[in-house]
Amino acid sequence: GGMLKVWDPERKVRRLTWFSSSRIKKINREEQERVEKMINTFRSIGLDYLVISDQQQIYPQMAQLARIRRGRKN
Repeated sequence: GGMLKVWDPERKVRRLTWFSSSRIKKINREEQERVEKMINTFRSIGLDYLVISDQQQIYPQMAQLARIRRGRKN
């Protein structure tokens, strides 16, 4: 896990939040389900695939957490 500043839309501030390994797994699982639903929707209207050019545009805070964790290991 690790600490990360995330945007809190209710309070309109950025706050430090702890992301435990189990929380990250839950987020990843929910995102995988969301992506699978989106893929099924696209296929149902006749599209074969969706190209995502940059994962960081979609998950900027998770990318930031990954950079922080890589920095700790080096």
